[in-house]
Amino acid sequence: MSVAKGFKNRMAAITLSIYVVFLGYMFVAVTPTGLFWFMALSCVVMSFFLPIANVSTQTIIQTTVPMKIQGRVNSVITTLASAATPAAQIIAGPVASLTGTANLFLVCAGLGIAVLTAAWLFTDFKLVDKSNVPQSELNGIVDVTK
Repeated sequence: MSVAKGFKNRMAAITLSIYVVFLGYMFVAVTPTGLFWFMALSCVVMSFFLPIANVSTQTIIQTTVPMKIQGRVNSVITTLASAATPAAQIIAGPVASLTGTANLFLVCAGLGIAVLTAAWLFTDFKLVDKSNVPQSELNGIVDVTK
């Protein structure tokens, strides 16, 4: 990200980055036995695209969320992300035992691509970084710092 200096359309960069990560998971899942280098290369490609999504997401949050509620917004995001990890681990173990790890990776990547595509096509997801919340809409938010 320090080389790219950001992107003009951050949401497109985030979406493309997440697509590449999901494709990387698919490549990991379909890697034939004995081709560890192919799996490792897929993971290296994913590792170049994850920071683009993470940094761009944080930039959007910091530039679009009003300063007085950024702490609360970041707390909610962190809490939801942290809560998803143990839930996913509890579910993934038995599912991987039943279906196999490769199939689990394929299905999760496919579902991720489907959800991301639906969000892009059928919601205002692509406009998030262009939105400005009018101050009048924030009047209902209680400022706990006063």
